[in-house]
Amino acid sequence: MKITFIGHSGYLVELPEADLLFDYYQEELPHRDHKKPLYIFASHTHSDHFNPQIFTFSRTLEPIHYVLSKDIADKVTYRNMLDMDPQVCDHLTYMKADEELDIEEGGASINVRTLRSTDCGVAFLVECSGRTIFHAGDLYLWCWTKGTKEKNNNMKARFADIIKGLSGRTIDAAFLPLDPRLEEYYCEGFLQFLSIAEIKHAFPMHMWKHHEVIERFLKEERSKPYRDRIAKITERGQQWIIE
Repeated sequence: MKITFIGHSGYLVELPEADLLFDYYQEELPHRDHKKPLYIFASHTHSDHFNPQIFTFSRTLEPIHYVLSKDIADKVTYRNMLDMDPQVCDHLTYMKADEELDIEEGGASINVRTLRSTDCGVAFLVECSGRTIFHAGDLYLWCWTKGTKEKNNNMKARFADIIKGLSGRTIDAAFLPLDPRLEEYYCEGFLQFLSIAEIKHAFPMHMWKHHEVIERFLKEERSKPYRDRIAKITERGQQWIIE
């Protein structure tokens, strides 16, 4: 399995049967084997997670299947439709939270489950080629230092309830927010993900180019049990080979 950090929350996962592209919104796509099917995921409508440009990829990259959060359907404009290859609609699936679906494209099968987000859209749990991949989207513990105690407590309860769906699961690669804007709460959600599931490799995202937040996290005493599982990201385009 090969993983490439594209930027922000964007990652490409290359597997023997298919490639998975998550939350692309800018930068160039890495070079990949175009003979393999490509599944493109977008977790919600926010512009740093969904770029309508993905609909033009089908002109040069085949075969492609789009797996998009249902809220994106309302954002797809007539202009986007004109830019689409006519066959896109036949290879596009919208998913709501708490759904499960088996999809086959170009002979490659994947199983997709969605979790509710604490913000907008969904998180994706994907099984393909014997691997389990999790992309959180904006599912995170969004507690803010300027937020009221009541709001933050409600957020903590919602987050804990949602991620129970990952309890006891073994996940080969998980892409999880580590957002420095949350100040003192920046790593709370990250730690809860790591504690509830057996995550073999954890990849921070949603850092707003402040990659130094990873070093800050790794210096925290609470990260000690997980340090060997956390990817150290310093720039876009970094790649990892996972056996």
